[in-house]
Amino acid sequence: MGLLPELGFVVNPTVQQMEESKLDLIMAGTDSAVLMIEGYCDCLTEDQMLEVSFPWTSHVVPGMSLLLQRHLGFRV
Repeated sequence: MGLLPELGFVVNPTVQQMEESKLDLIMAGTDSAVLMIEGYCDCLTEDQMLEVSFPWTSHVVPGMSLLLQRHLGFRV
């Protein structure tokens, strides 16, 4: 995840976007829990860091579920 001035939080930013990003964050987990958070940021507030969890639950988790269903035949 990245944080860009003009876009806000970005899930899967491009390499070019990461050059401008104030956040370089990798999150790992399941459909029900975040298991690992790793990365660094440039002077973000605690509230901004807490905002990162919203894109995870709204974009990444549904995408993981869809991939598991389509490509591996798992039902989540």
